[in-house]
Amino acid sequence: MAMAAFKPSGELLVGRTRFNSKLSVKPTVRLGHFSLIVRSNNSDVKVGSDSGKTSPKRGQVSTWFDETYTSWPEVHRVLTERNMRSIECQEAFKLARSGKAILIDVREPQDFRKIHAQAAVSVPLFRLIQGNSFKANLRRLGHALITDFAGTERNPEFVSQALSAVNGNKKKTVVVMCDVGGTLKTIVERPGIKPKSYADPERRFGRASRSLRAVYELQEEGFSDVFHLTGGLNTWAYQDLPTDEED
Repeated sequence: MAMAAFKPSGELLVGRTRFNSKLSVKPTVRLGHFSLIVRSNNSDVKVGSDSGKTSPKRGQVSTWFDETYTSWPEVHRVLTERNMRSIECQEAFKLARSGKAILIDVREPQDFRKIHAQAAVSVPLFRLIQGNSFKANLRRLGHALITDFAGTERNPEFVSQALSAVNGNKKKTVVVMCDVGGTLKTIVERPGIKPKSYADPERRFGRASRSLRAVYELQEEGFSDVFHLTGGLNTWAYQDLPTDEED
């Protein structure tokens, strides 16, 4: 199998093929999603669609794959300052059953089809890589070389699909769920005869998840009543709450 090598100069080597660039290349693997992030060495580069005239928002990252998103540490900071509300599965089930809330599942469509919470609506934050451009194929190659996961990219229709799920009503109560939920907590609590709590260096920014990122994205777009589901679908299923599965 061909191996990929990355050099600080911005050269990407895949097998015997060399790609030259003035950009620095940094591969990262996180939460099952591989991202080949290419940042400009030029400090004057601006993030935005207005011909480079828009100043970047705090914590924004722009990639070589024409994606701009907010870094997890910044998402964590903002959600913490906003006192983001998490909700337990049983309460979320009651709200959804009564019609008082919409369950939005932000996992990939193929995972949603296999199993999902009953009455949940699929609004994926990521999708399988689309198109056959050089960048799209290079991204697929990165996934094939470094991970066992299918290549994914940000879903550009995430917000519009979320709006459709609530019939355009941004004031509608929304509960966002993924597989595991993630957390903003930076303190680990150990129950027992002598319970203790401590700051875990690995949880300086909690534990990132698709649902937490999705809560941030929806809030940024003006959704005013957004909850995060504690424990995600894994906890939902463990508590034997109703699910629909692929036949």
